[in-house]
Amino acid sequence: MPVLQSLCLKFTNSIKCIYLDPPYNTGNTFPHYDDGRAHEQWLTDRKSRLALLWSFLRKDGLLVIQIDDDELARLYLLLADI
Repeated sequence: MPVLQSLCLKFTNSIKCIYLDPPYNTGNTFPHYDDGRAHEQWLTDRKSRLALLWSFLRKDGLLVIQIDDDELARLYLLLADI
């Protein structure tokens, strides 16, 4: 996250498209990360990043997020809140 914060001054309101492929929170454990977090923790982790990325978008910008059905509804509500 510190990297995103360091980019804030340069990229605020300047990005046309952001594509995200976050962890799907499937409950599986992989060699390089654990994909089984509580829903609340998963949302908390996403919220701070998404709020910062949202500030990078231009008014006509597009945020595209690839996610599966397990977290889609929660992610949708989180984005509506942001």
